[in-house]
Amino acid sequence: MHYHVALCAVIVISITSVAANCVQDALKNTYCSAVQAMKYSGFPGTGTYGKVTLMDKDTYLSKACASELYTYSGSLSPLDEEVSWHMRGPFHLKQFAVYTPGSSYSKRNLIERHHGHQHVHERDSKKAKHHEHGFGLIHGKRAVGDLVTATFTENGVTETITFVNTYAGSPTSANSAEGTTKFIAYPTASIGASRPSSFSSVKTVVRSSVSSSTSVTPSFDTGSGGWIRQAYFNADGSGTVDGLVFLNHNGTPGISGTFDYMFGSSLSYAASDPFYPSSSPQVLADAMIDDGIEVVIMSDKSCSDGSCGYTRPNAQAFHGFGGSDKAFLVEFSMPLTGKRGINMDMPSVWILNAQVPNTLQYGNGNPSCSCWPGCGELDVFEILVPGDTRCTSSLHLDPGNGSSDYFPRPTNGTVKVAVVFSGSDVNIQILDDNQTFDSTLSSSTIGGFCNVEKAVKAVSNVVVG
Repeated sequence: MHYHVALCAVIVISITSVAANCVQDALKNTYCSAVQAMKYSGFPGTGTYGKVTLMDKDTYLSKACASELYTYSGSLSPLDEEVSWHMRGPFHLKQFAVYTPGSSYSKRNLIERHHGHQHVHERDSKKAKHHEHGFGLIHGKRAVGDLVTATFTENGVTETITFVNTYAGSPTSANSAEGTTKFIAYPTASIGASRPSSFSSVKTVVRSSVSSSTSVTPSFDTGSGGWIRQAYFNADGSGTVDGLVFLNHNGTPGISGTFDYMFGSSLSYAASDPFYPSSSPQVLADAMIDDGIEVVIMSDKSCSDGSCGYTRPNAQAFHGFGGSDKAFLVEFSMPLTGKRGINMDMPSVWILNAQVPNTLQYGNGNPSCSCWPGCGELDVFEILVPGDTRCTSSLHLDPGNGSSDYFPRPTNGTVKVAVVFSGSDVNIQILDDNQTFDSTLSSSTIGGFCNVEKAVKAVSNVVVG
């Protein structure tokens, strides 16, 4: 399930007001500052989740799945495992690329690690199931009673304070596990808004533009020989596809994938119009994906040889994009459509542990049928309310985190975005329009995607969970 606690408006003791520069919508989702870059750091390093080991459609729900406790470790784990990309319309994908470091890094490295989400979702009349970032849901990361740590850095001096969150967010706030996963958002402009009196010990940092000579050492592995493009899609012309496959949740026996009443439709090949399944891999059309329709991007390496571990029987299962160091560049738009209803005019792009779509992404109520949320999800750009223009980002993990700062929704024209997993951080950054998706990117270019301070004019409302 997804919930939203306003981290930018974290309240001390019994104060329940929202920070002066933050606003709430009718569903109590809180939005603070428009940003151009976000960073997640301080991953737990070790933890556990339930790895699915059995799916049986011909039994009772309580016995339909089995799982075993899996222990992971690593600076970005479990998202250093294979991941899949998901886009929900209205969404127009123009380019997508996957990079890994070092000249000796082969496509095999994309699938060398396999160690997964369970949402309760609804289906529309097209039978396509939708991500539960749905209308009427509250989206968040910290429960009442959780310890919250705020860290602020200015001129090389870091201040940290810890206090107890008493802001419930809404009657449906989740009981999130306490943890240290950090979230940092970097605004696009100087924001000096005042805080409530209870924020007297919380320092808002406002700085002038960072010069190009500023030296900041990002937490990322430069590799050797630059970063090599391992998969690529370009919608222009007849379309270019290399190293990846487009899927959807329209499994249909006799065409692609499978369907049963226990688990619903499996993954299937997506037709060029992803409303439909296809009997073979297709190139996604250079057109807007309709409201509520989801497209899944995975590598083109099939799991049919058993190399992915357990996957749903008779589904179209593929490896995701693996490795602790990986970078994704994506160019897309999120047009406004004015439609209303479940998941209408609510585009989203998010990343899942690849075990999730390869077993059961849209749940049947049995937690043993999915490894989510323990195996990880990163919401990159997500609209929470139909027609809104503020895209939030959240990390679903145990523990998870997020912020009420937001990216502007690209409604008129495309935006280019980098998501870099490396070292101990995950960086999301809006790129210059002239950024190219070349076959090789230099280590300094990738490093620039992690050097978020150089991408913005100010640092304010830095929030750490």
